[in-house]
Amino acid sequence: MKNHVVFQLVKFLWTTILDQHYPPEELHKIINQPSQLIFDAAEVGNYGFLSELISVYPSLIWDVDCKNRTILHIAVLNRHYSIFNFIHQMGHIKGFILTYENDEDRNTLLHLAAKLAPQVQLVP
Repeated sequence: MKNHVVFQLVKFLWTTILDQHYPPEELHKIINQPSQLIFDAAEVGNYGFLSELISVYPSLIWDVDCKNRTILHIAVLNRHYSIFNFIHQMGHIKGFILTYENDEDRNTLLHLAAKLAPQVQLVP
C-alpha cells in the first residue's frame, strides 16, 4: 500500500513537471538538483520511480553521473536486476545499450554484470 501511494505521488509530480513544458535543459536541472535523483534511485533499486520517468522521457537513460556512468551502469553495479531487466523491454536499442562503453574505466554493462557481487550478496 505504501509503495503504491509513493508511486502515485511520483507519477503526479512528474506529470505536473511535464505539463509545464520545460525545455530539456530545465528538466535536467529539476531532476539533478539538489542531488542526482535518478542516480540515487538507480543505486537503491527504485525500479518504479525510474520506469515512470523513463517511460515519459526515454533520453534519461543516456544521462551520466560525475563518474560518467548511466543509471543502467549504476543499477548493474548494485545488482538491481529489475532495473537491468528493464533493458529487455527497450526493443531494438537493447544491443546498443548492452555494449555501450560509458564509465570511467570503459566498461560496458556486460563487463559490470560479470564483476563479482559484494560479499553480502554472495550465497554463503
